Amino acid sequence: MKKRHLADFMLSNYLIERIYEFPVKQRLEEIRLEDKDLNVEQIPQIIHLFHPNKISWKLPLVLEGPDGTQINIESSSSSNVFYGRAPINKNPIGWMLKKNNQEVFKNLLQHLLPCKEGSSYFNPSPWNLYSFLDDKLVRSEPGYVSQKINEVSNENIALILDNKTLTITHNFLNPKLYIINPFYIQEFDNFEGKFTSSGFSVELQETISFVSDGLMEVEVKKGEMIIHNKGSRLVKIKGENWKENKILQFLWNLINEVFTVDCTIEKPISLYEIIPYSVIPITINFVEDKLLYIILFNASDSPVFATFRIAAKIEKAFITDIYGSEIEQILSEFDRIKIPMKRWGILPLKLEILKIPERLILRRAL
Repeated sequence: MKKRHLADFMLSNYLIERIYEFPVKQRLEEIRLEDKDLNVEQIPQIIHLFHPNKISWKLPLVLEGPDGTQINIESSSSSNVFYGRAPINKNPIGWMLKKNNQEVFKNLLQHLLPCKEGSSYFNPSPWNLYSFLDDKLVRSEPGYVSQKINEVSNENIALILDNKTLTITHNFLNPKLYIINPFYIQEFDNFEGKFTSSGFSVELQETISFVSDGLMEVEVKKGEMIIHNKGSRLVKIKGENWKENKILQFLWNLINEVFTVDCTIEKPISLYEIIPYSVIPITINFVEDKLLYIILFNASDSPVFATFRIAAKIEKAFITDIYGSEIEQILSEFDRIKIPMKRWGILPLKLEILKIPERLILRRAL
């Protein structure tokens, strides 16, 4: 097989994009890093997912990421091994979560749930959090299939439409800025200048956050920010801190909004759920009517014990590499698995699932 090198591709167009194709078909044997690649906080963990045989750069380096993953980087230019922590240079990196495939959710619904003729709403969000439908703020249970969904309002959450340029005056002299980078939220002190991002929080006496369904170009000045939104929708969130404002979760929900499905059920039912809020489904793939491939990401600076529940019997569950090769079997509890996740951890999983009887599904209905 022909070897492929990272230097032949933009990082965001290759390694990060390939994660969304889990299980990845083509193995990456060797990676050659450029200087800019070391500015990505999660580059050690991202590379580790692909298990290349060789990683090289201009200097030999042991590089550690924010989750604790270390990679050994080779070089022919020096025998003196350096030790570093990613990122080598701290910069905002424009990055957008990718929308999950609606067809995967539709296939799961048709295969696992007792669908009858008709249409319903499906909330793909795995959390009990505000979602979006037809440019409206709504709320329903996680993974909920129902014929009715309620529009809601919250004074701390505003959906802004068709406003391409927005000036925010906050009068913070030296706030902290939290910016969404690839699989990470980077903290900056007293930042001034411009950056591009899909979401960020500015924090001092209170926290104001913004997420967009397209990248934003943001100019930061003393006491104000100017946002040039390239997307069609912008969400403004007020709260105490970036964790409370759940910027990555709101971004996920904004991109993966509520949609209609050809399925009606006797009672409203939850297809799946993830606990806690910090754990995000990066990608979900359902193949052969029994194999569920999912990558979970713990968007938190603290380790968590995650629970993934689905309306099916989980026969077997495995931690895998990015190619779907089994690394470790994990215990399943009928319709759920519970698994520890490290801070900022990215975890590929393979589940063998079976449809359960309709009477049992309806008994578990909300």
